[in-house]
Amino acid sequence: MPTVLLLLIGCGSGGFAVGVPLLRADVERIDLGNVPLGIPATFDVEVFNDGLGDASASITYEAPADGPARVTVPAGSSAMVRAEVVLESVTPVDIPIRFSAGDSGFTLVIAAAGLLDADGDGYIGTLAGGDDCDDGDASVHPGAPDACNGFDDDCNGTADDPVEPVLWYADADQDGFGDAASPMAGGCTRPAGHSANPDDCDDSDASVSPAATEIWYDGTDQDCDGADDDRDGDGFPVAADCDDLEPTAFPGALELDDGVDQDCDGLVDEDFVQRGNAVFSEVHTQPSVAAGAYVEVYNLGPGGLQLDLLTLSGVPIVALAPLEPGVAGLICASGDRTQNGALDCYGVAPIPDSGAIELHRGTALLDELDLAVAAPGLETAADIDTRFLDPDDNDEPAAWCASQSTAPSGDAGSPNALPGALCP
Repeated sequence: MPTVLLLLIGCGSGGFAVGVPLLRADVERIDLGNVPLGIPATFDVEVFNDGLGDASASITYEAPADGPARVTVPAGSSAMVRAEVVLESVTPVDIPIRFSAGDSGFTLVIAAAGLLDADGDGYIGTLAGGDDCDDGDASVHPGAPDACNGFDDDCNGTADDPVEPVLWYADADQDGFGDAASPMAGGCTRPAGHSANPDDCDDSDASVSPAATEIWYDGTDQDCDGADDDRDGDGFPVAADCDDLEPTAFPGALELDDGVDQDCDGLVDEDFVQRGNAVFSEVHTQPSVAAGAYVEVYNLGPGGLQLDLLTLSGVPIVALAPLEPGVAGLICASGDRTQNGALDCYGVAPIPDSGAIELHRGTALLDELDLAVAAPGLETAADIDTRFLDPDDNDEPAAWCASQSTAPSGDAGSPNALPGALCP
């Protein structure tokens, strides 16, 4: 006969009410399917009291010897009951469980059938006449390797009796890691002064083990990973690596478009944005609005310019928007339209008002502008002659002229647009 254990796991709240209880559940039958023999199969059921009186309900199955279990279900509330069913036979069964309070009650039927080989390890459980001593664990069966875990894995009646000897390793420095060169065969009990882990690379120094923290470049491999001078693990020691904190950077690496010198040739992103991909197309260093200075950059390249990877005269540009191919965009002294003369800016950086302005991508010089060359337009704005959209041709005075357009601030200029007209 199946064993049924009933447990109250929660009840509803409510005050004392006098009247007739009315018990029910939302289900009449629960099918547990195939369950392992001898192993509890658990299910929950919520018992409702739709009546006007509180119920002290009895829960019975085949008249248990110690009397029925009881659960209190206040009027208008519910209680959760958990049951554990343990089957001792593979024969399918319907288990009737009666919930009753006076004349009110209902019967819940639990259907289940036992499995011959519940864990699918090819061995039948002992309750079904087989020799699998734990039919709920596929790693436990006759002939299984008996590990040192406190269980009888091979079902021979003895726990922790492995067929193969267990290897232990001398741990002279007592750091929990042993020396692979000094194994000793034994049983499951660890011999004094030994460890099951053979990965200590210096068993004379307790500060050296796979669990230690590496102190880089001190000549000692504290964490036993085989390296003290290759912090980023790229296979190149610090003496041969141009950046030992960046695993993608080492001699011969593939250069990426990310602002890092991957191939350690001293050049950054040289395979991507190059000279000729971007040129200065307008400059205004002395506007009527103090924060309105800007330079305009025209993107001649095949892809978008990541302005945050560029520098203007050595200062990183703060990108506000991507500069797509064929677009002229401003790098402004201020990105605040209320302060810069209502300019729409693609990036922000300090704008020099004398000397040369240089645009770099890493170490690659994309373009330079000598402000003395563009001097005729500095009081308003200077525009590039569109015949000179080349960093090697735009350094002559003939390439620049005073802007003939009007910017939002009222100053002369054509911000964020090529003027189109040629200089006279």
